[in-house]
Amino acid sequence: MIQIDNLRFGYRKQALYDDFTLRLDKPGLYGLFGRNGSGKSTLLKLVAGLLFPTAGRIDVAGREPRHRHPDFLSGIYLVPEEFHLPNLSCERLVQLQSGFYPAFSRAIFDEALATFELDPRASFEDMSLGGKKKAVIAFALATLTPVLLLDEPTNGLDIVARDQFRQLLRRPEQAGRIVLISTHQAHDLEQVISQILFIEQGRLALIAPMEALGRSLRMGVVGAGDAKVLGDALYAEPIGAQTAYIARRDDDGSPEPVQLELLYRGLCRAPDRILPAIADGEDRHV
Repeated sequence: MIQIDNLRFGYRKQALYDDFTLRLDKPGLYGLFGRNGSGKSTLLKLVAGLLFPTAGRIDVAGREPRHRHPDFLSGIYLVPEEFHLPNLSCERLVQLQSGFYPAFSRAIFDEALATFELDPRASFEDMSLGGKKKAVIAFALATLTPVLLLDEPTNGLDIVARDQFRQLLRRPEQAGRIVLISTHQAHDLEQVISQILFIEQGRLALIAPMEALGRSLRMGVVGAGDAKVLGDALYAEPIGAQTAYIARRDDDGSPEPVQLELLYRGLCRAPDRILPAIADGEDRHV
């Protein structure tokens, strides 16, 4: 449903993407990770047709985003990290915008508002930043567009709201969409993400299902003096008196839990050790 071939894009003299290629053809929740400035938000805007590549091609469900065709616009929804809402209510937002999305579900919208504990009659100007974020997320989930793009969706949400957001993402009606989530809050989403994408220096350094990562890598915490475990570690970092580590798995056991924040830091600091281990693990389980 999303095909990117030989993408090239940059701002003025700063190149972000050069010969970038990506294919997402199955529904699922995809976590998009990368350092600050790696181009995660830019990639979402390119897919949404808000920015245009200088070379290469982007195809979303048979349409080029740059042309902004009505069929394309009705099949995709982007929640940016920062946004401005006019002084409306949730009820008025539905009246004005739901008609642009043929699959929009008022029942899903109402349920999301109830989950977030939002009054549909409340005015946006009376809401906190977190309240506005929840209202926009509720609307985005209710559009049921085949492609949903979320840029740092948990920023501005408190701990309870983040749990409510995860609860909504797990609902069965969301399972038939491609949901591409750009985030630095890896821990917030590790229970719901099905695959992760990691961008490094303008290229797709990794795309892998969570299950494959759990079969390829072992992650945990040991005492700082556990020389056996730490001696085999691909990456390690101190946590108080203990040490968190990532190690290669050479067995064929069941997938182990993936600690996304630890993996994120490991990929940033030791990609030359971790990426080959993931590739070897995937080859072993083909």
